[in-house]
Amino acid sequence: MARDLEKPANNLEKMIELSGMKKGEFAESVGHAPGTISKYIHGEISIPNKELPKFAKLLNCSPMQIMFKQPPMPLLAVNRANFRYVFDPTHPAHKEYMDQSKLRVIWRFAAEYNAKYRNKVVYMDHSFDPNVMCVLWDMDVNHPDSPDGFLNYGWLDGAIELVDFTAMIENRIDQNALNHYAYCMTEDNVLHYGLLYKENPTARLWSLHSELFSEQHNLNLRWACPSLSLITRPELRNIRFDTVENQTSTFINNIEKQSFLERAGFDAELKGY
Repeated sequence: MARDLEKPANNLEKMIELSGMKKGEFAESVGHAPGTISKYIHGEISIPNKELPKFAKLLNCSPMQIMFKQPPMPLLAVNRANFRYVFDPTHPAHKEYMDQSKLRVIWRFAAEYNAKYRNKVVYMDHSFDPNVMCVLWDMDVNHPDSPDGFLNYGWLDGAIELVDFTAMIENRIDQNALNHYAYCMTEDNVLHYGLLYKENPTARLWSLHSELFSEQHNLNLRWACPSLSLITRPELRNIRFDTVENQTSTFINNIEKQSFLERAGFDAELKGY
């Protein structure tokens, strides 16, 4: 029998088990009949949103850990509308960048205007490799300063892109990224996005093509990771964002530390991310 897509499988049974409680004890504690809890567990009825905080507090977990069986994926980067950033118009390089690029990739979230992206994770029903992470497309197409023609890309606003970041962890260029859209880190720690290719097949330098990002040439890359898929309208697909303190930033910092040590000639292993 096909599972009702309106009632995705939840993780309530496992959270009750991990708490050390019996299902009957839990039902009594939250004021529900055991049969109702059983229906929640088996997806026969949805857990009411108003009940989730009470359940989570009793089980010493987060509401998202109850709602989703799969562990969350870190939000590594955001493709954000470039017009939201203010550059000095008298600075030629800044003006040239503004003119050429509609979007920019942000990933460290150090600035206060990017604080809302820090330590974000994404929960969804599907299972993925642990090295798959997310990139959010924040187009802001309805902003009054949005460039002409930006509405043509409105379908990307809010989309979540799944990316295999194994090559980032291993500090290499993934062969699956060649001639496909990819996220690429340069030796000077600038993250770019676009279709990765070589103008000269025998050269060590790389190029990136994209209509929304500035064209890049003669890039010396540390790593390149292929895009796997793009999920539009995630809010309609039971995909939720949550904040997990320091999880994503710790992950990135450990990877960057390992990359620095490797480039400095040390043989380091990535641990504890």
